[in-house]
Amino acid sequence: MLFKKLIALTLFLTPAPLFAQTEQDTVSRMVRVVDSTQTTLDTLSPTPLSEIVRQTSPSQSEFQLTKSPTGAVLRSLAFPGWGQWYVGDKWKTPVFAAAWGSIVYLIVQNHVNYSDRNDQYQAARAIGTPNTELLRRQREVFRDNRDRAAFVLAGVYIISAVDAYVGAHLYDFNVDDDLSFGFNHSSTGAVMLNYSIRF
Repeated sequence: MLFKKLIALTLFLTPAPLFAQTEQDTVSRMVRVVDSTQTTLDTLSPTPLSEIVRQTSPSQSEFQLTKSPTGAVLRSLAFPGWGQWYVGDKWKTPVFAAAWGSIVYLIVQNHVNYSDRNDQYQAARAIGTPNTELLRRQREVFRDNRDRAAFVLAGVYIISAVDAYVGAHLYDFNVDDDLSFGFNHSSTGAVMLNYSIRF
């Protein structure tokens, strides 16, 4: 039994040096071939990778957006509604502009009222009048209203910028009436869904 194991181990380990010698000979032959063609390889000029990619890739025209999404966002951040005007949604411009103007008015008005109540509160506290607590509460209400309006104004800016960004991306999509849906009544009075596709 031990003899069989020794024979199997010898057979298993014997091919390894033979293969190693053959691999080494192959590598040395490859090195000699490369050395003999080295002058030929040196005379060739290398081709840039971009040229290889351009030659191997199928020729297809790259889609270019008509309206810049970044330009639309920057316009909306400069003045809400301007980005909508830029992408062709002109009916949205007065909506965003009116929202912006109304909220700015509320911020300014609440800040003026807050400043007035703060001055009255400081004077009443110095004198010690009984309506000091009422003035303090009114001052806090105007301050809170001003801060809430500022958060709403930030929301108007964000919504305007996102809407302009999406509008710039969707500007080039075809939205004609080739595909239309509608509801009709049949002669029996049932409601039917009609659709049409024009080619």
